[in-house]
Amino acid sequence: MNTKPHKRHGLTQLGNEQAQPVYYRRGTHCPVMVFIRRANEEKFTKVPGWLINISEDSCLISSDHFPKKAYEIRIQFPGLSTKFKGKARKQGEFTILVQFSNDLPTRIVDKIALISQKSAD
Repeated sequence: MNTKPHKRHGLTQLGNEQAQPVYYRRGTHCPVMVFIRRANEEKFTKVPGWLINISEDSCLISSDHFPKKAYEIRIQFPGLSTKFKGKARKQGEFTILVQFSNDLPTRIVDKIALISQKSAD
């Protein structure tokens, strides 16, 4: 006798869930300036970092100088004057996965992904 619950077929779920967009990460290696605010603090700390990868909804940044428990983040990419807002989704000792407040346009993500250390100097 089979006691396993029945699997739901994917077609029965089509109308019940909103489709989440799938964004692909682009590998990159360029310097960025990260402005980090910890919870319960008002001031932002300016931290130099390296962009490891980026997609329309998030990016991974590495640095030796991140404060513990980053809360609000603003990132300035080379060649762009705008600071992009986000929150720390995951934080390691030397990395932060940043979830952008608003998805970035694909053309901007592609432009940032093409920047290398040599062209950013």
